[in-house]
Amino acid sequence: MDHSIDHIHALLAAHPLFSACSATLMKEVVSASSLLTFPPGAELKGYDDKPFLCIIQKGAAHVYTKEHSSDLLLRILQKGDTFGVATLFGNTGESAVTRIIATAETHALCMSEDAVRYLITNDSNFALRYIDFLADRIRFLNKRIACVGAGSAEDKLCTWILNQTPDQETAVFTLPMSLSRLADLLGLGRASLYRALDELEAKGLILRQGKQLAIPHRSALKSFVKAQHA
Repeated sequence: MDHSIDHIHALLAAHPLFSACSATLMKEVVSASSLLTFPPGAELKGYDDKPFLCIIQKGAAHVYTKEHSSDLLLRILQKGDTFGVATLFGNTGESAVTRIIATAETHALCMSEDAVRYLITNDSNFALRYIDFLADRIRFLNKRIACVGAGSAEDKLCTWILNQTPDQETAVFTLPMSLSRLADLLGLGRASLYRALDELEAKGLILRQGKQLAIPHRSALKSFVKAQHA
């Protein structure tokens, strides 16, 4: 993996968050960025780690939050995804609410909190992009809330699947947790979740083989969710 300053600068410049930044300012903060490699199972960021901004360059990772004595999966990160944007600001001295675990060999581009704050203070274009990014995260969280608050079991499951998969017409993904854990996440009984899976498969909205789910037509799945709220 290329760790040179020029390579790191090119990676940052290609990311939407940094693409409009002043070239002069970017050169000043590149030295505060680094490319790191994490093996499967390694912790990219712990609950008590100092905040920093990170962009996944290769691999995948899971975002967890504390739930009683165990961790609850919140999100799956893949190439191009960014984390740490919101945790750079807020109450200092408190533990973060999430931790990040690599599920495959993962390469991550990390930038220090001081460097991000320097860009926000000195580059209005970056500051606006940062606000846009935070707004997108709020919309994402609102979708997660909508998932839990959706009406029927099928509606909750559909909303969750749409939030977990890329925005393309067909997609295949592996369930990142057991069905009993998914039922708990969606606020459903296990029997209700199993019936919802069977109903969606009978309607041709999903295809299921073990822990793998396929979406043959994302537009049909979206239409189903929309019809539930009509």
